[in-house]
Amino acid sequence: MHIVYHYLVTNYFNPLALIVASWSLQAMSLFTGLQITLSQSFFIRRTWIMGRKYKPLVAVAALCSVTQLAISIACTVDIARGGTVENALDKAWFASAINALAVAADVLLTGILIISLHQQRTGITRTDSLITVLMLYAINTGLLQTIVNTVVLVFVSTLGRSPRTLALMRATAGFDRPA
Repeated sequence: MHIVYHYLVTNYFNPLALIVASWSLQAMSLFTGLQITLSQSFFIRRTWIMGRKYKPLVAVAALCSVTQLAISIACTVDIARGGTVENALDKAWFASAINALAVAADVLLTGILIISLHQQRTGITRTDSLITVLMLYAINTGLLQTIVNTVVLVFVSTLGRSPRTLALMRATAGFDRPA
């Protein structure tokens, strides 16, 4: 929100302001990485508890989540060091890596949770219907998040160095899975 206000309101009709990256543009990848990692950590904990025999896969998903946070931090430092919008546009490949790792972790965690829930069926109608509702919740939230991250990954990969890329990353940065 600050990015839009900074460039479109405060510096309206000031093209020189487009050269220098605002603090919110510099920190955008850090906040995005923190949001993704925080939302996935709740899901990682759930799958760790639910699917005990899938702990190695949950560990891989956790590693993906921590790696994307590390890439977010590296991207933030690199953009802050450059300090220009041009430098931020050059770092679009960071967004591709962050979103690819987020998609991998989401697919793993959603799959593990669905398989674990399916194996918990007891044959009792009331319990099985509750498990079905939980499975649908996992599919809906996990699938929705995966679709959004995949769309961002495709756009960032195809648009490359474009202000539209930055706008798309910012627009979807707060779109996280409900905990």
